[in-house]
Amino acid sequence: MKYLGPDKIFFSTNGDADAFDLGILAEVPIIIKMPLGDNFNFNLSASAGYTFANWGSDMVYSRDVYDFGEPIARTARLGYGLRTSIDYKYKEAEFKLLQIDWSSEANDLLVKNEVPTIYNGNDSIYTVSQSYKSPIGDINIWDNIVMMKNTSNSVINRHGVKFSLLETADFSFGRYGLPGSYDMLRGSTLGFSIGTKGIMKIMSQEIKNNIIEFISKHISFQYSYSRIKFDERMDEYGYIFRHPDQSYYALYLVISELW
Repeated sequence: MKYLGPDKIFFSTNGDADAFDLGILAEVPIIIKMPLGDNFNFNLSASAGYTFANWGSDMVYSRDVYDFGEPIARTARLGYGLRTSIDYKYKEAEFKLLQIDWSSEANDLLVKNEVPTIYNGNDSIYTVSQSYKSPIGDINIWDNIVMMKNTSNSVINRHGVKFSLLETADFSFGRYGLPGSYDMLRGSTLGFSIGTKGIMKIMSQEIKNNIIEFISKHISFQYSYSRIKFDERMDEYGYIFRHPDQSYYALYLVISELW
């Protein structure tokens, strides 16, 4: 329990905390390399995962001659995914001709804040009581993850699908809902990326060169674009709220599997 007096509302200080993240991901193959014809195979798998972020001690602040602490932002994330793909063998290389990924997840901030008011005569004193929720917080697996409903005051829902073509171009679409504390805001996401991985794999089969083969296996460039758009919403008085779109651009250099 912490009491905030008038002289302690605004100040700057330093804080220290020790924390780590814990995660588990399980993937179950359902169909592996089912033949669809010459050089074509079909695959299907399912996965589920859980992440517990910022597991550790309180954030301890130091100001002048006394210290105080508060819970750090522990976060739970729980979700599942489905993946299906059609593989194509071209000469000595195997390509993901088409891959489709579906995922649904929910995450919750595990810090619980309560701000009761204590009256002392004619004065009121505001207190802040903070504690942690259970490891999955307010996440309801059926409502928030399976049915993708936005039913909680603290849980954020996300779900979406990604299409990948020839390990070169990705297209993704998604929806998300912010919790009740944000008036149940909903929005959509859109993403596109293009990279060199698939092109270099084809080149390595057409041009037998050690440098090209090394690049195709270990180095790729990728450009991506993503957009977040909030839905319009109307309040009880008929006023329409509009939120600005957010767009992001990125260029990546990916180096992998050198050893």
